[in-house]
Amino acid sequence: MALNMVKNELLLVEVKSLLDSYGVHYEAVSGIDKRDGKGYKLFNWDLFREIITDRLCEEYLDRKLINKKTKVNYALAAGHIKSQLDEDRIIEYFSNPLRRWKLFSPQDIKTKIINLSGKGWEDNTIVMTSKLTKVGL
Repeated sequence: MALNMVKNELLLVEVKSLLDSYGVHYEAVSGIDKRDGKGYKLFNWDLFREIITDRLCEEYLDRKLINKKTKVNYALAAGHIKSQLDEDRIIEYFSNPLRRWKLFSPQDIKTKIINLSGKGWEDNTIVMTSKLTKVGL
């Protein structure tokens, strides 16, 4: 989950695909491949998405982290995508006006890590890890 207070947005993120796997592929994300599609519950199982969204919003409202006007969006962060064609098809599928989901591609993730590594000293595990991994990127 990611909470953007400025945009008043709660982003529910499904994280998939280790760097050494065969990668996220369009047929699984879209549910065309029923077997692999079971691994993408946030995108392929409407009831699951609805229950998770309702429960998280209820909890965040109780903690006063969000308000009733907070917009909930969904995203996929993929460490590895099978091919450029799959990435293009996922972007097109997610951009459908009925969805408007977000894709954080491997390149997006790499860019964000590199940008974090350029920050000054922060007592923050994520920033420090990005500095350590910059050498290998």
